Amino acid sequence: MTNNHTENQALSAHPDSDLSEQDLLILHQLLIEKRDELLVQSEGFEKEITRKEDCSLADAVEASFYRAEANRAEVQLTHNHSLLNEIARAFLRLETAQYGVSIETGDPIPFARLQLLPWTDH
Repeated sequence: MTNNHTENQALSAHPDSDLSEQDLLILHQLLIEKRDELLVQSEGFEKEITRKEDCSLADAVEASFYRAEANRAEVQLTHNHSLLNEIARAFLRLETAQYGVSIETGDPIPFARLQLLPWTDH
């Protein structure tokens, strides 16, 4: 699962960041990997949510379990969509030379922090 638009764009860090070209390539790859992981997970959660169990065979305990699993999947799917939006914004910042600095303070975001959360903007 790839998005050619973001993968073929020139990568640019904010002029005030301390990121090298190599750093940007590493961070870009981390963003791609996390995005793809979330997309695969989301597909599984969507299947869990829409899974239909035969109510005539399921007793009340089983039915309750299936509902709880679907609810858990809905919460995780919402979380994944939020992270996917953050990742999309990070790709945009990479394309527009706004990546690597806090959107609140303008201070450089350390490479070590970006390795842990490459979508962060703080």
